[in-house]
Amino acid sequence: MAPEDFKSLLHTFQQVFPHASLWEISPAGDYLLIGMEGGWSLDYSTLKARVEAPGVQADLARVGLGDSLDLLGMLVLKESDIKAYTDRSPLHTDDNILLEFSAPVALYQRSHLTLLEEMSSFRGTITELEIRWGGEGKAFQERLNRIHQARRHTVAGILSMEAGEGNRAIEELSQAILLNPQDVQANFSLRDLAV
Repeated sequence: MAPEDFKSLLHTFQQVFPHASLWEISPAGDYLLIGMEGGWSLDYSTLKARVEAPGVQADLARVGLGDSLDLLGMLVLKESDIKAYTDRSPLHTDDNILLEFSAPVALYQRSHLTLLEEMSSFRGTITELEIRWGGEGKAFQERLNRIHQARRHTVAGILSMEAGEGNRAIEELSQAILLNPQDVQANFSLRDLAV
């Protein structure tokens, strides 16, 4: 999807769900847009208990997420980041169905890299949201910061790969893995470079 279309989609979604957030399944791949009626208020112990349920934990492990902190580390844009990123983007409405025409045109273009690069400077962190951490909050926040730093290096590595800058890609992806050895995308991309 072209960055302009993606921004329009996010902007339109946020008009209906002002408390929106964007989560990354894989960089330059799939994203999850979540909207809420109220603002963020999360109790970490409740999330942790739900994630550790046997069926849920097995499902998350299949996609490379080891625990609740890995899940929280998938945040890309929080509410204020979406507003900043989509500033002045057109709304997709019944009488302005611009995505109906532009999205199919961009389907086979490599615009996902431009999108990834544009979003890089707007990336938020989950530690900026209201989370009741309990007694281990500082340690959890430090690990989440490492996960987010790793994701930034992963994105830089992917962009370097696509630009034909193999050495820089290896440096960025290696740094991502040092910060978060479980970063599936960094590990996968680094293996791609080795082939």
